Amino acid sequence: MTDKATGPDGQSPPDPQQTRVFPETEEPAPWWQTAPTTQQPSYPPPEAPPGYQVPGPGGQWPGYPQQVPQQPYYPAQQPFPGYPPPPRSNQAGLIVGIVLAVVALVGAGIAAVALGGSDSSSNQVAATTTVTQTTPAVVAQPGFKTIEVPALGIAYEVPSGWSAGAGPSSHGGLTAYGQAGEGAKYCPGSAYRTLSFVVRSELSDLTAAAQRVAEIAAETGYSNSNSGDRNYTQPNSRTTRAGLAARFVLGTGPWQPSAPGCTTDGYAVYSLAFEGPKGETLVLAIESDRNTTGQMTLDEVGIILDSVRAK
Repeated sequence: MTDKATGPDGQSPPDPQQTRVFPETEEPAPWWQTAPTTQQPSYPPPEAPPGYQVPGPGGQWPGYPQQVPQQPYYPAQQPFPGYPPPPRSNQAGLIVGIVLAVVALVGAGIAAVALGGSDSSSNQVAATTTVTQTTPAVVAQPGFKTIEVPALGIAYEVPSGWSAGAGPSSHGGLTAYGQAGEGAKYCPGSAYRTLSFVVRSELSDLTAAAQRVAEIAAETGYSNSNSGDRNYTQPNSRTTRAGLAARFVLGTGPWQPSAPGCTTDGYAVYSLAFEGPKGETLVLAIESDRNTTGQMTLDEVGIILDSVRAK
């Protein structure tokens, strides 16, 4: 048998069966005597209004026998005087939070579809679709016409009054394609006043190819010229209107036809080397009589050289 429990003031708890008086000055029962109740929100004990007593532990009123407590009675769930009502759970905030979370998830799904796409058919369409780029047709410069060279896959322009050659021909040991010219036999001893053509070169270096074709054109086109008087400029870079990177060499020298009656006294050879669409080295060459009536102008030379393009 254990000893009776004592409260924090050293007093033994009163017998619950003992009849108690109901004095107005009776103090509330000590905290240790409070009987456990069903779980309710925890609030500090209310203070009684003046002239009233609060129930004792377990809802027992002083001066009455102990009874089995039922649920504590609070009229219409009203708060005790002097205390605010118990806080209510913020259901509205919870609902708003859930709605915002759903909206965020839906928005993330839409963004994922828009950026990455979840439809396999869309991915298949994107994977199988190819874009075909159409190269716009190149229009010749005013006063010029286009000479096409199908065998080499290129084209270039010459003045509209020039005549196009019938086909490939031998020129100084080289096969010339896309020939065009003007002033055929314009004076005794000169086959053409101006002649243009395109040849293949076995040299992969554009500078060397331009230099070599310029030398061949001068030697074969103006055979009776003095080789000691031939001059060649240093190779320099040139870019065509189509964006082809090329190397250019100019050869000049004195020359007169063997037959009398022609006023020309010199020549010029223009040699432009570039890489063709098939990966081979091509050279566009122009032979021109100089210091004669109707000779080709330098502006025309520039337009012809800059017009080279893939066909």
